[in-house]
Amino acid sequence: MAAEILKQRVDMVGFIKVVAANPNGDPDLNNEPRTFLDGYGYMTDASIKYKIREWIENRFGDRPGFARFIKGDGTPLETKTNAVIQDLLTREGLTEEELKKCPDCPELLHRAMMDHYFDIRLFGGVLTTMTKKKYSDGKITGPVQISYAQSLQTITPVCVTITSVSVASESEKEKDGKERNMGTKWVVPYAIYRFDVHISGALAEKAGMTEEDLQILTDALWNLYDTEGSSSKTGMEMEALYVFRHNSKFGNCKFSTLEKAIQVTADFDEHQFDVKLDQGAVPESVTVIEYK
Repeated sequence: MAAEILKQRVDMVGFIKVVAANPNGDPDLNNEPRTFLDGYGYMTDASIKYKIREWIENRFGDRPGFARFIKGDGTPLETKTNAVIQDLLTREGLTEEELKKCPDCPELLHRAMMDHYFDIRLFGGVLTTMTKKKYSDGKITGPVQISYAQSLQTITPVCVTITSVSVASESEKEKDGKERNMGTKWVVPYAIYRFDVHISGALAEKAGMTEEDLQILTDALWNLYDTEGSSSKTGMEMEALYVFRHNSKFGNCKFSTLEKAIQVTADFDEHQFDVKLDQGAVPESVTVIEYK
């Protein structure tokens, strides 16, 4: 039975609670939590996508169609791309030159990449190997676009000094006479971050994003920090997630209309936060699933 392709626009709004954690450190600033010039904290879209990739790979990585393309495993992206190209050539019984002459060459190769790698299917990518070999322009626009997450209030990151009861090597001990080391780590005492997700129904249909892909992505977002292995993220959790599903591929209303239906009340000094949905402000042509 063929998988059901997603054909409707979907918008999401998520809220992340941070307590004594570092949501997204800046490597250029000694891993200090990222802040805009006005003092509001932010997390990059890349950091959120990284967590999504980890969550999906850990649970579905052994399934066909759920291999991970962007991964810090030391395998060059060129190697991964060439493997998919070779598999396509074998399947179709073509040589590289015959494939290049095929009028559907770019579509065939992009489809093969999206079918094999879930993160290419969802987020798209730039495949430089395709460009080098003159197969295509190498650009795949994914149906899923994720915004930066921004704190709802200004933040004051705190730098904490930490100690280690041992040194890293004998040479370090002999050279400096140290018996222990000291270091620092940054934390945000308390904050609520908000991010948005937009899924194009038209691009989802083109990329072959399925209804199952949508559910897996939603599950990944809602459980983003539940199995976090990093100590810097142990104080983070999803506070709320709203999934707005239109009944057309191009949407039934502006996203700003849906935003206004989300009502936030907070006292950040007291670490109190609540969010509610005004269902009456949501058009009848849009259905909502609320995770809290």
